[in-house]
Amino acid sequence: MASLLHHLYLTGMLQPAETGIAHTLSAQERTIVDLIIAGVPIRELHEHLGTSKEAARVVYRRLKETTGSATRLHLVGHAHALGVFPSPSPHPRKLMHPPPLCPDALRVAEQLVTGALNPAIADMLGMSVAEVSGHLDRIGQLTCARARHTRAHQLLASGLVAPPPASRPLPVFSSAEKRLLSTLRSCETWQSIATSAGLSLSSVKPAMQSLIFRAGADNRTHLVGLAHAWDLFDHPPSARATPEVSPP
Repeated sequence: MASLLHHLYLTGMLQPAETGIAHTLSAQERTIVDLIIAGVPIRELHEHLGTSKEAARVVYRRLKETTGSATRLHLVGHAHALGVFPSPSPHPRKLMHPPPLCPDALRVAEQLVTGALNPAIADMLGMSVAEVSGHLDRIGQLTCARARHTRAHQLLASGLVAPPPASRPLPVFSSAEKRLLSTLRSCETWQSIATSAGLSLSSVKPAMQSLIFRAGADNRTHLVGLAHAWDLFDHPPSARATPEVSPP
């Protein structure tokens, strides 16, 4: 429903109501709106934000209060009213190619594919968590990916960053495990992962946890990185935007 509402606003079929609120969304808040549009449940936001559950809840609650949004759908409408998304145009599908990644964003990208969460990335690179969130938001815009694991896949498939080192030999995965693993290239919600893998919503998380454990990964993003290190993914031309790198 949030995705449909976003499309209606984006194409000009609906006009967002004026809120009278002046607020500039932070990179993390913009990511939350993008995740809601992608259908990610509120209880799973922390998995994509690289924070704890409580920290994600605090940011989401504050965002709703600041924008005067009672529900997720209100939040999408208010984000459009605040000018977060481009104005409707006669050709809404014709998107401008965004500027390339800066060196600092590439450094963040290199840590992202290892499965590191935002606080760890910030400590490792000497950045603030807000700066890391900003670079990840930029990566999301360039790759047209909202989830951490799909952003990692796009970065690795495009050759912008190298995969993380694999600490163990390639496990012998079953056909079902390979199918589940392949969903991480493009599926961004548990529902879409379950549907693509032929699993129920109640069984997909335990199956994924088992796969992560057998691969020796820390999380889904790290699992994608290891899959690239083991060369498990074919790399056909991607329909998403291929990120560019800006000169230092």
